Amino acid sequence: MLLRFTMLSWVVLSACNALHKNTDRPRPIQKGLPGTIFLRDSLWLDQYELTNADWREYVGWLVRQHGAGSPEYLAALPDSAFWLTHHDLSNEPQHETYFRATRYDDYPITGIRYEQAVAYCQWRTERVREAVCATPAEKTAMPQHFRYRLPSVGEWEYAAIAGLNAEEHPFGYISLRDKKGRHKVVTKETLPANTDPSATFGLPRNTGSPNRYGFHDLIGNVAEMVAEQGVAKGGSYANMLEESRVKSEIRYDRAMPWLGFRCLCVVEK
Repeated sequence: MLLRFTMLSWVVLSACNALHKNTDRPRPIQKGLPGTIFLRDSLWLDQYELTNADWREYVGWLVRQHGAGSPEYLAALPDSAFWLTHHDLSNEPQHETYFRATRYDDYPITGIRYEQAVAYCQWRTERVREAVCATPAEKTAMPQHFRYRLPSVGEWEYAAIAGLNAEEHPFGYISLRDKKGRHKVVTKETLPANTDPSATFGLPRNTGSPNRYGFHDLIGNVAEMVAEQGVAKGGSYANMLEESRVKSEIRYDRAMPWLGFRCLCVVEK
């Protein structure tokens, strides 16, 4: 029931968007499968970027299924070697602190290669199918055919522009500051005072303000991989605001400390 959208729903949604056309108040949030909210058609996008806690759940499952020394587990570990260059970890006993320490649970997972993100989407599809379709009642209520994948450039941009005109509002917000004057997105200019971008990891999810569709951190915090390999969208804490426009692209060819992702869920009829 959560994942069915009627014509009446579209009418109500359109009316709400018209009422709030000139504000950054999000449209009503329609929740879908775990962690996702409605995007359009039969597409549901993660409300937040994937976090370290999410990734540890994934690698923990791989350990239980295949063992700590297994190729499956080792292939899923983030590349954390780049954290050795980060100032605030220079005295840490291990360079994997960012991924392992619970104080970074809600920070975005980084150091992930494109192939690892794709593998996670497949794993998540299988695990969610098990979790939400465990009983006859759940099998009746929940969609029978769905899968997670990376969003395409077009799907990501649709979520990020949030119904606005990209030329007039290139970051997907009417205003980039809230009523208290705080920045709504996390970029190089908007990090807390005296923060060195080379010595940070971005900020926890939910730090920035949601856009009009209810999605957090599509602009800033960490850049996000999309289905088109080598393309990242949204800019990051290491990028200037001007580099983080909805239509901008950042290229990558390996795991990076400023690069993460979120999943799109396709409900297949």
